[in-house]
Amino acid sequence: MYIYSVTNKSSLEGIFTNGWSKQFAGDAEGVDYGVGVYGNINYPYQEDKTPYKSIGRYKNNPSGNCIIKSKLVGDLKGFLLFDEYFAKKTYGENYTIKDQVYSILPKNAADSLWKDMQWYMSQDTSREGNGNHMNGRTSGLLQFMMSKRFHRDVANPKKFEALFAKYNIRGAIYTGNGDGLCIVVYNYDEVIPIAYSVDGHTYKQRSLKTLYPDSVRRFNHLYNKVDFPIAIQCDGETIFFSRVQTKDGKWNYIDAKTNQLISPINFDSLTEINPQNGMFDIEYNGVFYEACPDGFYDEYGEGHEFSELPTFNSDNNSDLNENHISKMLQESIKKVIKEFKEQYKTLNEEVSTNDDVDEIQYFKYDVPDQTYFDSNDVPSIYHVTDMEGAKGIFKFGFDREFLRTYVYGKGVYAAYDIKNARDQLGIYGNVMIQIKLIGGYDRFIIFPTSDDTKRIAMQKYGRNYDVLSQLKTFLPEKDALYVYNTCGHNSNHRYADISSKYHIRGAVYQWGQTIAVLPYDFSSAVPYAISLDGGKTFEKKFNDELWSRFLTSIDTIWMYGDKYAQIDKTILGYNRDGEITGYARIKKSNSKWNYLDIQTGEEELPIDFDSITSMNPKNGEFQVEYQGKFFDACFDGFYDDNGEGHTWDEINSFVNSSQKNNF
Repeated sequence: MYIYSVTNKSSLEGIFTNGWSKQFAGDAEGVDYGVGVYGNINYPYQEDKTPYKSIGRYKNNPSGNCIIKSKLVGDLKGFLLFDEYFAKKTYGENYTIKDQVYSILPKNAADSLWKDMQWYMSQDTSREGNGNHMNGRTSGLLQFMMSKRFHRDVANPKKFEALFAKYNIRGAIYTGNGDGLCIVVYNYDEVIPIAYSVDGHTYKQRSLKTLYPDSVRRFNHLYNKVDFPIAIQCDGETIFFSRVQTKDGKWNYIDAKTNQLISPINFDSLTEINPQNGMFDIEYNGVFYEACPDGFYDEYGEGHEFSELPTFNSDNNSDLNENHISKMLQESIKKVIKEFKEQYKTLNEEVSTNDDVDEIQYFKYDVPDQTYFDSNDVPSIYHVTDMEGAKGIFKFGFDREFLRTYVYGKGVYAAYDIKNARDQLGIYGNVMIQIKLIGGYDRFIIFPTSDDTKRIAMQKYGRNYDVLSQLKTFLPEKDALYVYNTCGHNSNHRYADISSKYHIRGAVYQWGQTIAVLPYDFSSAVPYAISLDGGKTFEKKFNDELWSRFLTSIDTIWMYGDKYAQIDKTILGYNRDGEITGYARIKKSNSKWNYLDIQTGEEELPIDFDSITSMNPKNGEFQVEYQGKFFDACFDGFYDDNGEGHTWDEINSFVNSSQKNNF
């Protein structure tokens, strides 16, 4: 069976990369019939055509919508079918709604559900009264059970959602009021996208990259919270794990395919699993351990089964005082230094790059020369991570893509000095990275909420160290007052949210016992050296080969983000007229797309497009969509079906001529 769903063009990439998920659920009717994939269908003899109601929905917003054609996995058994044709084809003679309920659910659950259904059908407001729940408008019965907007006084959607999930009622087919023949599929992984249409008639085939199991739907009724699964590669096999929070507030991971918890012991806290190596951190009775799906590691790196945690914890960690913990941490660091150093012998080979990227001028601050960069005149801050995190940072630099937390806004989370960074060892990892802060603390807000941060604020701003006075030193008074009245005198994410617009580069604030530094501009924070012994010694990892790669990467989101609805990561490496620069794909407030030169801040294309693909950095080519037509293109123009080039000023006449010929 084929399902035709209307969605926004901006969702295409996500749907065909990971499959349908909750973020793409629903269309015009929202989720009145349960959270799932919504669409229209036809009867079998019409399945080669898009249902007319999908066309109608598409036409409501032709510039922003598209239609995705998906294939339903399996048959319709397990669906509630409020349509006589499909009910008889699926359930035979026992096709009534009552028959379906008793065939899908065990008797005790079926008795309860059917009682609720009978009550609703007996009401005057029910259009399914008098047994007419197979013809005409048949959506009311399902809406009564699943809608969060209607029938709040008599129905409990959470109750029915849990019931449907527990007994895997897979979805429903129904007819709405003017909606045509509709389907909702509750299990996202049972709907496979196979093609899409931007004109509502012709379809372009496309393959699904990865199908993630629908762990949220399957396990949500069992847990307080279920995360979207994370894919781990192990011996050539892809394994999916979802983090779950139990009813008592504890945490665990579940294998999304086998439905098995990785541990018989639940944890007090649990970090996100690293998809590269399957590692994560657990907290049990106030003690933190590194772990993987097979077990946890002690301070000497020895592996243990999760079932050992209660005994291990009580035998080895009872009556621990702060000095004892500190001593254990230092011993742990000493034990793993040798292992870390052996693995880091290959770090320079792993982080080296063959990209022929010439230097791009750093947009906001002049790039210091090597001698100045190596000196103490460029301030250093310190970031604690694990070994895998360090490898990624020294390969790609600090990047929003790797950001795990942003309690105080999106930025690079670091400590003010080595002493403060040591407080984070063992919590976030045992590797300390020295960061060179380009531009220093210029246009940073230093929140004087403690004696230490007050001292730092006074060193930078003198007597004008209160937050409002700081803002007035680098903003017009009107803007300074607006920012202060909007964001306040304490560090919070609101400052990060508006940092681009007002060029606020970062914050210094007290976080527990730690003086924290948070550059909002990722390109201000350049990873420089690494320490494996808790900050006693550092080894410089920033070499000549990586110099231009780090210092020429501009944080386009911070630099231009307030001007556009969406701005992508910079693409570096395309050679144009002998000069190499960087370009970022941008979505404007009118939902049109263009490319931005990150050096000049100027838009490259003279025309905005309905959609643009990512640029090939080797040849500067991409694909554009204009008035429903797709063209291969570069900055200088577009190509027709024969590969002949055209300038941009020809595109309107070319499209009009093409449309007339097609007509």
